[in-house]
Amino acid sequence: MKILFLIGFFLISLTTMDAQTFKEWQDPEINAVNRAPMHTNFFAYESTEAATEAVKEKSANFMTLNGIWKFRWVKDSDARPTDFWKIGYNDKGWDDLPIPAMWELNGYDVPLYSGVGFDWKLWKGWCKNNPPVVPVENNHVGSYRREIIVPSDWKGKDIIAHFGSVSSNIYLWVNGKFVGYSEDSKLEAEFNLTSYLKPGQKNLIAFQVFRLFFNAFGNEIINTPLNVTRRILLQTSDNQILLVNNATVIQPLFTVEDFH
Repeated sequence: MKILFLIGFFLISLTTMDAQTFKEWQDPEINAVNRAPMHTNFFAYESTEAATEAVKEKSANFMTLNGIWKFRWVKDSDARPTDFWKIGYNDKGWDDLPIPAMWELNGYDVPLYSGVGFDWKLWKGWCKNNPPVVPVENNHVGSYRREIIVPSDWKGKDIIAHFGSVSSNIYLWVNGKFVGYSEDSKLEAEFNLTSYLKPGQKNLIAFQVFRLFFNAFGNEIINTPLNVTRRILLQTSDNQILLVNNATVIQPLFTVEDFH
């Protein structure tokens, strides 16, 4: 009985460790959940010929998610939709927003430039600067949804989602399930979607972005506080050809790449 109890406790702990609390954006101890480790730039091609040509966009292992997404912007973070990631959610009243994109250059909010001081000190009356409390009022949130069809021949392969960079953070769901969370907004964020996606079928990708989060208090540097979503793509690989710094080798691993 004691052994069964310990095993049960261990399994619950594993589940909780990667579970979503939706307080990550307010927690100084968390800047990623289920995010793949950072790495150097490389890409796995499907053949020696493709690796020699070295054009990722032509590879059968590459699928761009750039383009039009359904988008909803709210002024205050407590007004954000909290169930938009569910399958069947009605987004017909949402706007269309292209990715890559900046909110502020598409009619949402006003771009600000910070030489010294936190973003929210720049516009008087915009929102309260009260560290370590992250403001709710005037903490803008953008929510994104899009259905995609993953190639059917990707079944059985590792599939990685690559977000070139997202300011300021990102919560990600696939097919109604929470995948992960990431900050470090000027760096790429990658998530393993292999167990979430259904190749050959429609798949729902949903993510949410906050303008301000706790670790923004550490960004008192020269900064252009624009909400940016750069390139988004899916990549897959099996035992494929890997191109590293223009040297071709054979190596079995998931495919990832670096966009800046």
